[in-house]
Amino acid sequence: MGCFQSKPAVEEKVNALTKVASVKVAEASKSLEKIIASDAAAAAPTASETKGAVDAVKEAETALEDIVKQDAVVTTEDLTAAQTKVEEAQAAVQTASSSATTTEAKAELVKIESSLLAARQIVNDAISKAETVAPGITQEAIGKAQTVIPGITQA
Repeated sequence: MGCFQSKPAVEEKVNALTKVASVKVAEASKSLEKIIASDAAAAAPTASETKGAVDAVKEAETALEDIVKQDAVVTTEDLTAAQTKVEEAQAAVQTASSSATTTEAKAELVKIESSLLAARQIVNDAISKAETVAPGITQEAIGKAQTVIPGITQA
């Protein structure tokens, strides 16, 4: 299942990385809230795009917080699901950034996007650490399986 119970030090490291990523995503969420408050009246399209970004960032934040809070051993599957949420949040922020009408909002959204990119990289690092101890089903494993048995795909 991609668990790594036998290596508590690695689990602590993965949990620490996940907490850092969670904080970064929470910061991004707060920054987005400020943009909506300041930019909403001036630019309606930007506000709706930014609202979509806020929703996506909140989902990523929740996914990471859930991992941090759980008592059970964190699995690579948990981390990969959170990673996907962070990627979706980053894409939503990118969309909001491209439609921003004020330079201030655009600059702030670019900062938020880089914060989310950092969170993605941190979660990726956590996944790598988890997989080195107890490999779960990874992209690499799926790729190897496909070369041996063509037709095996991701479910």
